[in-house]
Amino acid sequence: MDTFQGDLIFNQVFDLDIRMFLLLYETRSFSKTAQIVGRNQPAVSKRISKLEESLGITLFDRSQRPIRPTSSARILYSEVKNHAGKISDTIARLRVQYYVKPVLKFGSIETMSVDLAPEMITRLAPHFSQITHVTLTSNELVRQLLEHKLDIIISSDPFNEFGELHRRFLFQEPSILMMSRELAQSRSSWSWQDLQTCGKPFLHWYLASGGGRLNERYLSANYLNLPNYIEVDSNTVMASLVKNNVGWTICRASTFMQLKDLVKGIIALPMPEPVLVRRIYMICRQSEDKKTVDLCHEAASVVIRDNIAPQLRAIAPWSLAFFSFSAQSNMSTNEQINKLFFFITLSSYPNTDIHHCTPPPDCPNNGVVAHSALFGTIKSFPCVPTFYLKFFYN
Repeated sequence: MDTFQGDLIFNQVFDLDIRMFLLLYETRSFSKTAQIVGRNQPAVSKRISKLEESLGITLFDRSQRPIRPTSSARILYSEVKNHAGKISDTIARLRVQYYVKPVLKFGSIETMSVDLAPEMITRLAPHFSQITHVTLTSNELVRQLLEHKLDIIISSDPFNEFGELHRRFLFQEPSILMMSRELAQSRSSWSWQDLQTCGKPFLHWYLASGGGRLNERYLSANYLNLPNYIEVDSNTVMASLVKNNVGWTICRASTFMQLKDLVKGIIALPMPEPVLVRRIYMICRQSEDKKTVDLCHEAASVVIRDNIAPQLRAIAPWSLAFFSFSAQSNMSTNEQINKLFFFITLSSYPNTDIHHCTPPPDCPNNGVVAHSALFGTIKSFPCVPTFYLKFFYN
């Protein structure tokens, strides 16, 4: 056991009078002892006098400067130090043997509750005595975080207006068009004009939801008028409406992945430019335990890299042009790049011309995106003539 830990346990267990006695014995100074224990000199002198009175022995000869411990004090000091060390060691061993793991309470938005949250829980389970996960809207998640009901949340809204919160980027994903097979096959590609005149209404996600607000801001910013729309708040209802060719919608790639058991007969297509992207963040209070935050971020990053990215490649390989994630793991940067590079290979796309580039020496390491310097252009790609694969460092 290290000295600091032993001192900490000793201070928690032993009476202040005994600690003062030991310090005074070692320093031979009332003023130094008072400074160490955070008391004034008269208070220390009074406590030592009361200790001598209660024990019925004189511990220090105050007639000399510096003060001198008596023979009784030397015996007492030896015994107390001996037993104190043994007790501190015993308590330290007991703490290790019966260590109580911390409790984790975290929440996520609905689209992160199927593919990300369960895998995170599996990876985090050995590190916590209890894990509670809830699925809520972004606004409800941040409210419970600020009220200390949750420790960590996963949200598409960074809530930058709350300065007391700490944010870590997890990944960026593109939005896609979701159509019935019948509607998708009626054209080889889709522009916004095509969508506005296709004869099918736009199926809007509930405006109070994060996805609904994101779509609405995007449509408004790009002056896209889609007046004839239907609004729903259920992923299942949305999938059924699209499958039955009632209309079409814009959703995030992770939403489409979440609906994988419902999307037979539904086609994912690239949305017209500009492509709407969404970032996902892990958010906690500034005061949150760093080890807990690091464990959760590491777990989320590994799940994104090993589970979500491969699924995205299988469902909509062209969407990788707009996909990026936090490289938080024990892998080196080159290993991370090679791992991600697996998703786009010449064997998968024989007509693809890939130019592999070297990262610049000043590439940021604080979560800022490094653009096309990591990967060259990928040409002759269906639906996306030229694009850059982005990669996030952390």
